[in-house]
Amino acid sequence: MNLGVIIRRWGIFPRREAIRRWKGFGTRIGTWRRAHPSGWIALCILLGFTVLFGPVLWGIGWGPLLTDSASDALKAYRAINNPIDKVEAYSKLAPALGLLLAAPLTFLGFTLAFWRTWNQHRDGELATRKLDVESFAKAVEQLGHNEISIRLGAVLALESLGKASSSLLSPIIQVLCAYIREKRPNPVQRDDDSPARLPTDIQLILEIISRLKTKDKDNQITVDLHDTDLPGVSWFQATLNSANLSKAKLNRAYLREADLSRAKLNEANLIRADLVEANLSGADLSRAHLSGANLRGANLSGPFLSGGTNRGTSLFEADLSGANLNGVDLSGANLSGANLIEANLVEADLSGANLSGANLNGANWDGADLDGADLKDTILDPARLSAP
Repeated sequence: MNLGVIIRRWGIFPRREAIRRWKGFGTRIGTWRRAHPSGWIALCILLGFTVLFGPVLWGIGWGPLLTDSASDALKAYRAINNPIDKVEAYSKLAPALGLLLAAPLTFLGFTLAFWRTWNQHRDGELATRKLDVESFAKAVEQLGHNEISIRLGAVLALESLGKASSSLLSPIIQVLCAYIREKRPNPVQRDDDSPARLPTDIQLILEIISRLKTKDKDNQITVDLHDTDLPGVSWFQATLNSANLSKAKLNRAYLREADLSRAKLNEANLIRADLVEANLSGADLSRAHLSGANLRGANLSGPFLSGGTNRGTSLFEADLSGANLNGVDLSGANLSGANLIEANLVEADLSGANLSGANLNGANWDGADLDGADLKDTILDPARLSAP
C-alpha cells in the first residue's frame, strides 16, 4: 500500500485541508445541536457521567470484572463443540450481553425523556405567560373603549388574569388604580338625601381592586387612590390595608368591616361614612373629616392620628361606641356630640380635645390624659372615671 492510499484512507491531509475539514465537521455538529437540542443535552450528560463516574467504576474493579467476565463467557462459548450445547449456551449468553449493552442506552433514554418533559413544561409555561401578557395588553386597551359593556368585560378579564397569574397581580392593581385616578369619576347626584352613585364600571373596578388585594399575602402591593372622588362607594369588607387614600373624598362611603389598617387617610373626607367594625388600627387619620361618621365597634388602636398635628381632625357627632381607642392620640380632636359609649380610651391622649356634649357613659378611660379637654355637657360615668 503506497503513501497516497494511506493518506486518503486515514485522513492525513495537508494543514490547510485539515483545518477546512475540521471546520466543516464543527459546522455539522452545530447544525445537529440546534436541530436536536434534547439529544445534544442528553449526549453531554452521558459524556459527563462517563467522564465523572467511569474512572471511579473502573478503579473499584467494575470495569475489569465486566470485561473479564465477558471474555471468559465468550471463550467458554467458543470452546463448546456440541452444536446443541452451543445453541443452549448462546441462548443464555445473548440476553446477558444484550442487558449489558442496554444499560447505557436505557440511561440515555431516561435522560432524553426527562429533558423532553422538562422542555415541554418550560415551553408550556412560556406560552401561557405570553398569552397572559397579550390578554393583559388587550384588556388594558379596552379599558378606554366608549362602550361600557366593553369596559366591563375588560375589567373582569383583568380580574381573572390577576387571580391566575401572580406575576401580573401587581401590574393589574396598579393599572386599575391609575385608571380611577385619571378617570376622575363624576358621581351621579340624586334628588333625595341618599348618597351619590358612582358609575357602574368605576364601582366594579373598586370592588375588583379590593378582591385582588386579598391575593397579596405579603402586603407588597399598595392600592394608590389618593385624591380621588369616590363618594358613596360601596366597599363592604374591603381589603385596603396600607392603601393610600389621602385627600380622597369618601363621604357617605359604605366601609363596614373594611380592613383599613395602616392606611393613609390623612385629610380624607369621611363625613357620614359607615365604618362600623372597620379595622383602622395604625391608620393615619390626621386632619381627616369624620363628622357624622359611624365608627361603632371600629378598631382604632395604634397610632390613629400619626404624623403631625391632629387639631384639625373632626369627629363631630361620630359614633365611636365600643371602639378600641387604646393609647390613641386624640389631642385637640373635635369630639363634640360624639358617641363614645363603652369605648376603650385607656391611656388615650385627649388633651385639649373638644368633648362637649359627648356621651362617655360606660367608657373606660383609665390613664387617659384629659388636660385642657372641654367637658361641657359631657355625659360621664362617675363609676369608671379614673383619669386624673
